[in-house]
Amino acid sequence: MRGAERIGSLGEFGREKAMTELAYVRARYAANFAVAMRRLGIPVAPVLEKVRLTSEILDNPESWITAHQLWEMARVAALRSGKLDLGYDAGTVAGTAAHGDFGRAVMSQPTLYQRLQAFCEGARAEYSKADFRVERHNGTVYFSRWPIDGDDVQLRQVELYVLPMMLDTIRGSLGADWQPRSLSLQSFEGTDVETRVDRRTADLRWERPVTRIEIGDAGLSQAICRALDQQDRESEQAKAGGEPAPLSQIIENHLEDPGFSLDALAEMFGMNRRTFQFHLARSDTSFSDLVAEARMRVSARLLMDPAIPIVDIALSVGYSCQSHYTRAFRKWAGTTPFRFRRHALNGAGADVGLPVATPQPAE
Repeated sequence: MRGAERIGSLGEFGREKAMTELAYVRARYAANFAVAMRRLGIPVAPVLEKVRLTSEILDNPESWITAHQLWEMARVAALRSGKLDLGYDAGTVAGTAAHGDFGRAVMSQPTLYQRLQAFCEGARAEYSKADFRVERHNGTVYFSRWPIDGDDVQLRQVELYVLPMMLDTIRGSLGADWQPRSLSLQSFEGTDVETRVDRRTADLRWERPVTRIEIGDAGLSQAICRALDQQDRESEQAKAGGEPAPLSQIIENHLEDPGFSLDALAEMFGMNRRTFQFHLARSDTSFSDLVAEARMRVSARLLMDPAIPIVDIALSVGYSCQSHYTRAFRKWAGTTPFRFRRHALNGAGADVGLPVATPQPAE
């Protein structure tokens, strides 16, 4: 089935595969899809509203959103525009080096092998389920992206986003005119992709289990194979200390949303209520516990500002009165908000893993 036929058969809200675990991605990828949509004249606000994202969240590229929100945003935008290669447009909004610390770390490496390794290791800090690999088969080296979640339309947009990043990483070492000898794609056949690759030199294959770019130079392949023999590849990049867990950050972003609920959060992951509760229970937590924790962390940061009255902080994080907030905060921090603020301004805020406020001199 060709691309347009397959998308038409799915319909506006069709799904073939759903996310099977909690997955997170940096907001920069949704922001780049939004840029690509605007360039095509596609209204962005209705799509953001549909997936419970806001422009304020997209303005912080390092913040976390759920992978399902990004997948669904890409799917809806592609269906509404009829542009099946929208993911490629989004992936070329900014080069690999412009993708935060991850991109800078990749493109600053001196050799191709080191760039590929940095890409594979750092990708998990961009998308929690990312699975990129440098592989060898019969003396030939491949840069691969293992299976992508989502229905056909979602898979296609995500794959086309990362494809130019993968090619950019290789071309940064081998030159802008470099072409793969073979290219295997997980998505369905379409002329939109064929125009992006030089078919005179590249064998293009569709609906394969893995996205795979062949690096065909024999001498280069031998050098990379030797490097693979010498080094143990790490699959994950350690996260920077002190950063809130992705789920906590997502909840914090929606505390002021009156429509935010357990069902709404489950929908952000593409799950029903019961399945999402099961995942939370496996981590020995619940939606109410997560919301309470998020409220306390947000309020603790607000307490660092002595100009904000405590009663205003209580109301801003969802408590009906200051006394209820004070009891909840004491249970969480072991002290009252007033004492916490006083200690924090005196340099003790780090005791609960929060930044220490620096009092400003009076004018």
